[in-house]
Amino acid sequence: MAELQAGFKYSTILNNNDRQLNACIQKNGVIILNATLETIDIYSVMTTDLKLKGIPILSNDI
Repeated sequence: MAELQAGFKYSTILNNNDRQLNACIQKNGVIILNATLETIDIYSVMTTDLKLKGIPILSNDI
């Protein structure tokens, strides 16, 4: 969610992006999960390993 919001800040259509995101979040079955320290560690290891192997992956693809 933070990465989406950060991307929105640089967009020329910030308000439209915010509306679309809020509409998506309000749909039945959508749950926003909180990251734990374990989640953060797994994410950082995975992205670092991929980058070192020459296979960087965009964070929004994970």
